[in-house]
Amino acid sequence: MSQQLNLKIAGLYTHPNELSEVPEGALLVADDIVIDEESVGQTRRGYEKGKELGGTLNKLFSYKDKFIAHYDTNTLAYENGTFTDYAGTYNPVDSNTRVRSTQANQNFYFTTDSGVYKLDEVAGTPLLAGVPKAISMSATLTGASGFLADGESVAYRLVWGIEDANGNLILSAPSQRLVISNASGGSRNVDVQVDIPDDITTSYFFQLYRTAPTTSPVDPGEEMGIIVEEFPTSGEITAKSLTYSDETPVGLEGATLYTAPSQEGLLQANEQPPRAKDIANFKGFTWFANTVSKHRIIFTVLSADGGGTPGTALQLDDIITINGIDYTAKASENAANAEFAVASGGTAASRIDDTARSLVRIINQHAPNTAIDAYYISGEDDLPGRILLEKRPLGSSSFSASFTPQVAGANPFAPPLPQTSENDAYKNGLYFSKINQPESVPLVNLLFVGSAQEEILRIIPLRDSLFIFKTDGIYRLVGSSAENFSVDLFDNTTKLIGPETAVTISNQIMMLSDQGVSAVTETGVNIVSRPIERDLLNLIGLDSSSVQNLSFAVSYESDRKYILYTIRTAGGTQAEQAFVYNTFTNTWTKWTYPARHGLVSPVDDKLYYANASQTYLFKERKDYTFSDYADYLKDVEITAISVDGLTITLTNVDDITAGDLIYQAANAYAVVSSVDSDTFEVTMAWKGNFTTGTGRQHLKAISGLIEWVPYTGANPGYLKHFRESTLLFKQQPMQQVTCEFRSDISGGPSDVVITVSPSVAWGFFPWGDEPWGGTLARRSYRTYVPREKQICSQLNVKFNCAVAFSEWKLEGISLIYEMMSERLTR
Repeated sequence: MSQQLNLKIAGLYTHPNELSEVPEGALLVADDIVIDEESVGQTRRGYEKGKELGGTLNKLFSYKDKFIAHYDTNTLAYENGTFTDYAGTYNPVDSNTRVRSTQANQNFYFTTDSGVYKLDEVAGTPLLAGVPKAISMSATLTGASGFLADGESVAYRLVWGIEDANGNLILSAPSQRLVISNASGGSRNVDVQVDIPDDITTSYFFQLYRTAPTTSPVDPGEEMGIIVEEFPTSGEITAKSLTYSDETPVGLEGATLYTAPSQEGLLQANEQPPRAKDIANFKGFTWFANTVSKHRIIFTVLSADGGGTPGTALQLDDIITINGIDYTAKASENAANAEFAVASGGTAASRIDDTARSLVRIINQHAPNTAIDAYYISGEDDLPGRILLEKRPLGSSSFSASFTPQVAGANPFAPPLPQTSENDAYKNGLYFSKINQPESVPLVNLLFVGSAQEEILRIIPLRDSLFIFKTDGIYRLVGSSAENFSVDLFDNTTKLIGPETAVTISNQIMMLSDQGVSAVTETGVNIVSRPIERDLLNLIGLDSSSVQNLSFAVSYESDRKYILYTIRTAGGTQAEQAFVYNTFTNTWTKWTYPARHGLVSPVDDKLYYANASQTYLFKERKDYTFSDYADYLKDVEITAISVDGLTITLTNVDDITAGDLIYQAANAYAVVSSVDSDTFEVTMAWKGNFTTGTGRQHLKAISGLIEWVPYTGANPGYLKHFRESTLLFKQQPMQQVTCEFRSDISGGPSDVVITVSPSVAWGFFPWGDEPWGGTLARRSYRTYVPREKQICSQLNVKFNCAVAFSEWKLEGISLIYEMMSERLTR
């Protein structure tokens, strides 16, 4: 008589040769179990019903101890007892990319097809990150005396700003530089007229900066100090314009403008973040990957003359059409009629400058224009007349600008009109903010990663590197400042397949790649899914598009788990199973429930998820008691209870099977023994102390399955007689377990049901039957091998426990056999 003793449970090994290349304790099936203790198998924890969502979840986030959910197509909601929708719509960047997020400066930033949005408090209002840059200004001399002496000039710039709920100060990119010269014959003050961008509200303030005066022809330059900080009134917001009377004496200018040459310079203007497919924080900078800018047209007015002989210059009654709105050249401005002033007299340069500035002002002030912002962008060293047109928002389509002259053939623009807008779409682009200023993204803060034809899928930081996952491989960015950031190819043999499967755990990035599940560290890439490679490759071959778009992963640090949710069949709408890797025991198991997305809450360290069938979250049961081991399925109503209390009548018995549990309260529940689908009567395993009524729950038993690789007695080439099997438990199950046997000679399954003690849950068995405190003992359960399975060379044994609230821990199995013959077949 011989014994094959297996005291190992090593996780799934479905890829290697199961007869020679797997470790002791290798499994062919490991459904809905975990191996958190070395070589100990036990059922996974279950889930209870959580908060209602109101739709189908796409992505779940956590911010300031609350959940934020993106669900259905474009709805964003926050947890507040229940989920409350934010006003507005929030579409992902495209149909194959989910919303991504990061947190910085206590704010929550998330990607959409209209740009990066920000929340500074959970119940706040999402706003586009950053502050809209200042648009057009004009100035006039005023008063009989003032700070600006005759023959002197000053220059102005304006910025908008806001302080958010977390105390962060955000300033916009500055306005055009506005120069005004005093040739009045006496000293004067200056009225500055400011056009207000559409997105500015009374919550924003403006800061006006001014240079020291210079005597003509010396240019005033860019060194400017603040002369005022004020909030616009609601009337000014409605009028889209305000006027500030500058009477500040020379020498009383305050703090220097941040774009002054002595500070950061104009190239470091605080542009709003671009539209991006991914966003992350690294070394104090916020990074934006796979970016798209606003649609833009830039052109220069070459000549203008509102009083000259008709010719090729821009002249009276010429029409410039921008995004479908006609702007007509006239002798004076009229914003309501979309009429801009063509200058006459003066030098050619001054006429161009005055005309272009007027066109910019009227575009910004014309009320029917709700899509285009205009900027005058000629600097002190540039030719006059340069204009930038930008379309709001970031995700919008192109627009055009055309010209209808009074004189045929005239086109005083460079490049000539018409023009169609273009945007910068950098699939390999990586913008970064200023340090600790996530909403300030200078246009020069741009790096390109690898080929322009291969797009960035994800960016994920570790401590010393920002890893960039592209369709052509993995790149790594290192450095600590804009001056020394550098990007190099890290690995071009491993390519990310499911963008949402890449997460950080145990100071590494784990992801589903074309090599299987890969672990990326600072030193290299390791493949950790070799034991289940066949399963993963089969899924990719089955439906690679669904694997890419529906798969996601959850990092469960305290449980040491990388949980990879992916498809089971082709053409689905969500992930249908999860491959679970324990980073400590280095074992793979599989969970069989479907999910759309999930995360581990930092508040209670529990796993939450939602699937496509329900409109609420599921919350992990994690009290570390036997009650952890059941799944919520639905609410039920008990309409009647038998005299002996063992039979209850429900309004619906759909999906109820033996081993499930009906739960009313902590002292009123019982496991189902049998179900009569005709009478809706359910027989319970013990008196559950039920009362009739609604609000009872049907908890589904978790069917924990373990099947070892075939047992061969160390020799698959020899016929054996297997007589009996013994299951070795560290913690025994409740009520019953099933052993299924198959062999190479008799392939069909044969089940043996083993009744175990206790048969009821703690608190329901008689006094003295079990140890005080409810601790279930270390026990072994012996059973026979069914007759038709006893003679074989290879014996498969599958263990199954499908009883709700049954907490068990299996350590191994023993098989008794004797050798019979070297002949395997007749």
